[in-house]
Amino acid sequence: MIDQVNVNYPDAISQLSALSMMDLSPECIKIISGSGHVQYINRAGLNFVEAESAEGIIGALVYDFIAQEYVEQWRGNHIAVCAGEARTWDYKVNRLKGNGKASGNLCCTAGAA
Repeated sequence: MIDQVNVNYPDAISQLSALSMMDLSPECIKIISGSGHVQYINRAGLNFVEAESAEGIIGALVYDFIAQEYVEQWRGNHIAVCAGEARTWDYKVNRLKGNGKASGNLCCTAGAA
């Protein structure tokens, strides 16, 4: 017996193409859920926080990586973006290997998070 699965191939190909482009981008790209959990991070993002792999990053709260003095600002902006606003803000992250903090700039369009 063969199970049939309804797959919208154009949508699947489009999603794979988008992921491939994000993976190859030299810029840090991450997808954060409304609750603040990391759903995706590309190689540039992993390098930004000095992570060897996405293991331990995917599923974690993004706020755990944001420098403490920027957490409330980040949280407020993230909530606004999830509500449909476009925002741009500067922040710093704590690097996992202890090599200080890295500065970042985030630009989110409405509904992107």
